[in-house]
This record gives sequence, C-alpha cells and structure tokens, in this order.
Amino acid sequence: MSNKSEGTKYEREFAELLASKGMWVHLLAQDQNGQPADLIVVDGLRCALIDCKDCKGDRFLLSRIEENQEQAYRLWKEKTFFPYQVAIKMNGINYLVYLKDLLREREAGKKSVNQEWLARFGSKV
Repeated sequence: MSNKSEGTKYEREFAELLASKGMWVHLLAQDQNGQPADLIVVDGLRCALIDCKDCKGDRFLLSRIEENQEQAYRLWKEKTFFPYQVAIKMNGINYLVYLKDLLREREAGKKSVNQEWLARFGSKV
C-alpha cells in the first residue's frame, strides 16, 4: 500500500473514531494540490481543524508539516479561536496534539518528536 493510500486509510479510521464518540466529523475532499487539513470536527460548541499523520516509526518528523498546513494554521488562528490539531498515530496509539506545539519544537531546532513527547503534550484518543 502506498503512503498516500495509508494516509487516506488513517484519515477515515480517525474520522470514524471521533464520530463513534458522538462528534460531527467532515472528511475534507482530497485534490491534486492537497489540502491544509483532513477533518473538520464539531463537538458541542467546540470546533477543530485536524490533519492526520500515520507514523510508521518511533518518531514523528517535523518536516512532515507542510507549508500549506502552516499557512492554513496561521489564517485559522487569525480568523477563529478554535484549535488546529494534528492526529498522530504512533505504535497503534492515536495522539491529538496542537499544531502550534509541533511548530514551536521545529522553530527550536528539533527535527522530530517521540512518543514520550506526544504523551506529554498531546492527548490519547
């Protein structure tokens, strides 16, 4: 299975997981240029833009944050007070972390984060 099809599979899997918890989830359509996020999630009065990343190793490479995602995050932050989050599946566990925290680590010179970091700064879903 290709990386793209693996990623699409994880997007659907994570969307179904959130929906099973009673959240309204909309999977954003893929296009040839890509999109800045994969899901829009609404739970009561809360809303979030979420990008899904399936990790095959023990580290999430911060270079996987794409430029269009960073630009969308800045616009989302400017226009709403809702979070832009990243769902990261590592070793079979789903973590939800704020994109701002991943960007902070990258700006500090880190190349990746590990599962311990995800557990500390994110939440298991």
